[in-house]
Amino acid sequence: MKKAVVIWIIPIAAVLVGLAASAVEGSALLNFQTGTTSVLCDTRVAVSAANCGAGFTVVGDTIAYVGAIGTWQIDTLAITTSNTPGDPTLGKINLGLADVRHLSGPDDLTVDFGHDGFTAPVGQGPLTATGADSADRVVAGDASYLTGYARNANDMAIAAPTSATALDVLVHVPGCFPAAGVTQSCAMDSPDVPFTVTGPFYSLSARAEIHQHTSATDQASYLAKAAANVPVVPEPGTLLLIGTGLLALAARRRRVH
Repeated sequence: MKKAVVIWIIPIAAVLVGLAASAVEGSALLNFQTGTTSVLCDTRVAVSAANCGAGFTVVGDTIAYVGAIGTWQIDTLAITTSNTPGDPTLGKINLGLADVRHLSGPDDLTVDFGHDGFTAPVGQGPLTATGADSADRVVAGDASYLTGYARNANDMAIAAPTSATALDVLVHVPGCFPAAGVTQSCAMDSPDVPFTVTGPFYSLSARAEIHQHTSATDQASYLAKAAANVPVVPEPGTLLLIGTGLLALAARRRRVH
């Protein structure tokens, strides 16, 4: 029997209290879409009834949501977090959706999330993404898909790629397909896609697309992550010092022999 993937979501109060005590950088985006309904929070602009309204909680660049999106319902928590501004080699964004129900209708749920203000040295490294689903009950056809984006424009945009250096995209193929039955799960992992950092800042974003059967009681949870791992590239001065040291060592060894 396949061991189920267990998805843990820390209670929202504990998450937000912990984040409030630490410094945060950059902005964040969390947007739900289903049919003609869109529920948006974008911390780059002012809070209003249409932006970060009812159901949202914002602490720094962390956004949480509980409530309805059209005919979908998030009972426990939706939250997007990041390690903005990242460390010298790694930037990552995370999305957790706990206890999602699709109450009625044919429309899928699309979740866009992103964070900006990541910093890294100029260089190239892989862009990757991973995801996992866990459900009380799975009906044939239930699935999820994930696409990750990295942009030197630092704008968290989610769109078709425009150029190799401005936007690199990775797509999970074929996606995450849990087997039909009770207490089922699945996981997905993307191939590496080259991403070149060309400036002082970049953004990471992702789109999760969820197809879940309709039920008043069946719940499913989802995790998604996108990450850019850019190796540190030594500066020209450092390379010169290393080269000079190697030459000096070689000359000394020749004199000894």
